[in-house]
Amino acid sequence: STIKQAKEGTGLEEQLRKCKNVLAMKEWDLHEIYCNEKGISGTTEIKDRKELNDLIEDAKKGLFQCVIFN
Repeated sequence: STIKQAKEGTGLEEQLRKCKNVLAMKEWDLHEIYCNEKGISGTTEIKDRKELNDLIEDAKKGLFQCVIFN
């Protein structure tokens, strides 16, 4: 996330907190967190985003039923 996002409360830590709140409300189990790409823009090509590629591969393996994002 950018410095601006962090200052505005929309940085990775805040996004993760919101996602974990959804898990708690729904009483769902957490499989994995795929958001550790600080400083990587959403416009970065998929091939260059390790965490996104890991998520795609785990989805293909059927390791989870849904994805929560913020």
